[in-house]
Amino acid sequence: MSKEANIQRKYIEIQTKEHQIQKAQEQLINISHHIQELIKIEVALDEIKKTKKGTEMLVPLGSGIFARADLKDNNELLLGVGSKVHVSKDIDETKKIISNQIRNMEDLAMEVEHGLLDISDQVQIIQQDLLKIVEDNKKDE
Repeated sequence: MSKEANIQRKYIEIQTKEHQIQKAQEQLINISHHIQELIKIEVALDEIKKTKKGTEMLVPLGSGIFARADLKDNNELLLGVGSKVHVSKDIDETKKIISNQIRNMEDLAMEVEHGLLDISDQVQIIQQDLLKIVEDNKKDE
């Protein structure tokens, strides 16, 4: 393989790795947002548990639309488990589920961060190889 082709191949490898880094960073941002949402849910669960039955609440329907509702039960919740199936859980059970989801997301974030570090190390090695090829090419001229 010619030196020019080898240089070009190294540049392509770096670009590919940089794209992988960008995707991993985006994934970390998404994971962080998901964790923040789960923490908000934990706080909301604590608030519902403290709220008296019969208290009027605003229930979000989506896109800034709310309905007024009276709290009938401040301990039992319905959790969607898929395929329009819901199961009844109390607030403490629900908080355990949310805590597990947070831990899973934090573990996933750690895995992505480790992968990001590995890719960064690979980029540095490729850059060093590229620099050596360019320096050797200058010596040959």
